[in-house]
Amino acid sequence: MLPHIALAITIQIVWGLTPSASRLILEYLPVESYSAIRYTLPGIFFLIYTLRKHGRLHVQRKHLPYLILLGVLAYAVDSLGTLYGLKTGGVLNFGLASSMNTVITA
Repeated sequence: MLPHIALAITIQIVWGLTPSASRLILEYLPVESYSAIRYTLPGIFFLIYTLRKHGRLHVQRKHLPYLILLGVLAYAVDSLGTLYGLKTGGVLNFGLASSMNTVITA
């Protein structure tokens, strides 16, 4: 149980530091470039992991356009909006706005 608690603590620390680290990176990179890197690299790692574990992707051809649309709308547009908000509003405002997600969703 102790390794799981340590993992949970580590995840919370990394998750909490992400806006500050992103803000520092945005001083040197344009939002679009950082957004592309931010989701492309994990996507490649996830694809490699899936292919190694299962040997192939189990996506039906008819679902592929919806999957691509989901990727573009959910990740690309969301990431651009989040990073532009972080760049213009700062880390404090970003944290406050992010904490409102639960209330807005409810």
